[in-house]
Amino acid sequence: MNTLEIRSTLTLADWQAYQAAWALRLQARSRLSRRNIVVTLGVALAMAIALVGASVYLGQSVPFLAVVIGAAAAVLGVMINMRRMRAAAQPDESGVVLGPSRLTIDPSGLLLEKSHSTIRHDWAVYQEITIAPGHLFIWVDRVAALIVPVRDLPESVSAHQAADLIRELAEAGRSQPAQTQIEPQPETEPEAATSSSVPVMPSSSTQVPFLRSIGRFLTLRPVTNPDLDLSDRALLALAALSIALWILIDLLVALPDSTFYAYGFVGVGWYGSIAMLLAAIWARLSDPPVSLRATLALTLAFIPIAIVLAMLLGYLPSAVSLGASIILAFYAVAYGHTALKSVTARHQAGAMFASLLFLSLAAWFAQTQYVEPGFWYPAEDESAELTDEAQDYLARWQQIEPVLFGQAQFVDESVAAMERPTDLRAAAFFVGFAGMGEERVFAGEIELANKVIDEKFGTATRSLRLVNDRRDLDSHPFASPTALRRALTGIAERMNLEEDVLILSLSSHGSAGGELSVSNSGVPLNNLDAETLADALDESGIRWRVIIVSACYSGTFIEPLRNDDTIVITAAAADRTSFGCSDDRDLTYFGEAFYRDALPSAPDLRTAFQRTRDAIAQREQAEQIEASNPQAFFGVGVERKLRGVMR
Repeated sequence: MNTLEIRSTLTLADWQAYQAAWALRLQARSRLSRRNIVVTLGVALAMAIALVGASVYLGQSVPFLAVVIGAAAAVLGVMINMRRMRAAAQPDESGVVLGPSRLTIDPSGLLLEKSHSTIRHDWAVYQEITIAPGHLFIWVDRVAALIVPVRDLPESVSAHQAADLIRELAEAGRSQPAQTQIEPQPETEPEAATSSSVPVMPSSSTQVPFLRSIGRFLTLRPVTNPDLDLSDRALLALAALSIALWILIDLLVALPDSTFYAYGFVGVGWYGSIAMLLAAIWARLSDPPVSLRATLALTLAFIPIAIVLAMLLGYLPSAVSLGASIILAFYAVAYGHTALKSVTARHQAGAMFASLLFLSLAAWFAQTQYVEPGFWYPAEDESAELTDEAQDYLARWQQIEPVLFGQAQFVDESVAAMERPTDLRAAAFFVGFAGMGEERVFAGEIELANKVIDEKFGTATRSLRLVNDRRDLDSHPFASPTALRRALTGIAERMNLEEDVLILSLSSHGSAGGELSVSNSGVPLNNLDAETLADALDESGIRWRVIIVSACYSGTFIEPLRNDDTIVITAAAADRTSFGCSDDRDLTYFGEAFYRDALPSAPDLRTAFQRTRDAIAQREQAEQIEASNPQAFFGVGVERKLRGVMR
C-alpha cells in the first residue's frame, strides 16, 4: 500500500484533541535556559524587594497569609484567563478546519481537500507523527498539524499501521523540494452573508450625541455608534466642571467660617493623574484599541458622578462605608465596560480587570498616605480657651509627672516596710502585679489575691502590690517590668533564700505573642513577657517560686519559668483566651474560680487548681464559648516547701 485516503468530518471535539496534543508537544520541546531562569528569579526578587520596601516605608507588616492569598489569586486569575482564551480559540464552523474533508497521503505528499479549498504539503515540510487516544496528528510545523481521527481510518488499518505507513512515505519523499501551496478553486457566487472573526461596527448613518451616550452608559445601557470625539476645549471644560464641583461640595460640607486653602489642588493633581492613567489603560488594553481622546472623555464625564457619590458615602456609618466604596469601584468598572463594548462591539474583560486592579491600588495608596484633596478648613482661633477635655488631659499629666519621678523610692519604701520574724523557719512573701490600668478588673483581682494569700500563707506583713489603676495613682507603686525587677531584688535581701517562698500573682490582658499588657494613664510603660520575668527572678536569687498568671494566652509563661523549684498556674493555654476581663467586672472568670472560690478552702495549690479548672470548664460550656483550658506546672521541690508555710 503506497496510498492512504481518509475521509473525515472534523468536529469541535477533534479540534480540542488537537489543542491538547499541541500543548503537550510544546512542553516536550521547551527548555528552561539559564537566561530564563535568571530573569524569572530576578523578577521574583524585585517583587519581593518592592513588597518589603513598601512595608518598611509604610510601617505596616505584611501578613504571610495575605501574600499567599494574593499569589493564589494571581495564579487563579491567570488560569481562568488561559481557560477562557482556550475556549475562545475555536475554528469557524464553515472555515478550513471543521467539516467534511478528504486527506490523501501518497509518495508525492499530503493533499487535503475541502469544499472550498485544496492544500498540498510536500514531504519536505513533514516533521513527525504522534499517536493520541483516538487521533493521529501529522505535524507540518511547530504548531500546525493535520488531524486524522482514528475512527475514519480504513477498517483494515490500525493507528500504528497508519503511522508506520506515513513515516515510510515521508522517508521516500524527502528528496523532493519543499513546497506548500493552496490551489485556488473555481470562483463561485458569494454567499448572501459571510461570518468574520473581526467585529464590524454598526453602520448607522447618525451618531448618538455625547451627553445622551453618557446618560445611557451611567445606567449601564449600551449605545449604538456613540459620539465620543470631543474637542480639546470640550475636554478642558469637563475637567474644569469636575474641579468646580469638587470645590463647591467641599464648601457645602465644611464648617462655617472655613478658610480656603489652595493646597487642595495637590490632591486634585493626584486624582487627575489617576483619571489620565485610567483612560490610558482603557485605550491601550481594549481590543481593538480605542483612541485616548475617547477614553479620556468617558473618564472625565464620570468624575462628577463619582464626586457626588463619594460625598454621599461620607455620611454612611464606618461599618458599611468600605463596602459602599467597593460597590462604587465596581460601578465605575461596569460603566467603563458598557462604554467600551459600545465602541468596540466586544467585551473588554482584560481592560476592565486591569482598571479594577489599578483603582484598588490607587485607593489603598491614597488612604495610607492620607491624600485628602480638601479646599476648606475650619478657621483657627488662637484666642480660644482649651476644651474641658484638653484641660483635664493637661491637669492629669501635671499630676502624673511627680508621681512617676518618685516610683523608685516608692518601691524601696514599700519593700522596706516588709517584716520577717526571725523565729520563722520558712515564710511566704507576696507580690501582686496589676498590669492594665484602664480597666479596674485587674486591680480588683490583685486586691482579692493579696487578701486570700495573706489568710492562706500568712503574708500580711510581707506583701507588696504593684498596681496600674486610672482611678488611683497614689496608693501603690506603678506596675512595670522595671518596678517588678527592683521589687524582687529588694525582697530577696529580706528573705531566707533557702527556705522562704515567693508567691507572685499577675493579672492583665495577654497577647498571642506571650506579653502581658502594661499601661497606666498614658504613661509609656513596657509590656511584660515570660523571658523578662524569668531574668528578673534569676537575678534576684529567689529560688522557691509560685507564679499565678491571669491573662489570655498565659500558658506561654510555663515553659520559660518551669523547674523543680517553681509552680506556674495560668488562666489559659498558650493558644487560648480567658474570659471576664472587662472594665464592668470585679473579677475575671479565673479570679472568681481560683481566688474567690477554690483557694480559701483547698488544702493545697494543686487541689485549688483542679477545682478551678473544673469550674471554669463547666461555666464556659454552659455559655457555649471556646474553652480557655487553664494550665499548670508543679515543681516537686516547691510543693514540699509550701507545706511549711501554708496555714
